[in-house]
Amino acid sequence: MDRRPKAAPQKTNKDVNYFYKKSAPDEDLLADVDSFGLKAQWDAAPGQKLSDVIRSYYEGTGATSVRHRFEIFCNANDLKYTRNDDGTINWDSALLEQLTARVDHFNDLYDAGPIGVVWTGIITTEPEHEKWQHTPAIANKFLDWVKTNLEAEFKRSSGKKT
Repeated sequence: MDRRPKAAPQKTNKDVNYFYKKSAPDEDLLADVDSFGLKAQWDAAPGQKLSDVIRSYYEGTGATSVRHRFEIFCNANDLKYTRNDDGTINWDSALLEQLTARVDHFNDLYDAGPIGVVWTGIITTEPEHEKWQHTPAIANKFLDWVKTNLEAEFKRSSGKKT
């Protein structure tokens, strides 16, 4: 008789919000955003020690500091927006379509698996592209998250309370 505890049944929730939170927690997203800020800080003063780059980014106040993390991230990733007088933003009208295509391309590669990617590269120059059902919703959730944080960053830098 096997007395080991049985694994708990896995939750099978097909809710997009559930999968987004599991796949893209704020901690992971912030780390991704900060990698672009750290690169900008490194480029701002070539020859710095890594510890100085990290210190300057997280403790500094300049244009390449954590205070501008979302602005740096948007610029580095061509996430175009218009900044309104009230500190809010409007995304460029083509952005959702562009981001959806980028995410769909990643999904195509992920779905193909390592062998599929190599095989596709040998047989054709371009893998087949699918339009993934939930990609627009995921892209919108991501853009909403960036927008909320970018607008809060603008309000902090203007001295307004968030």
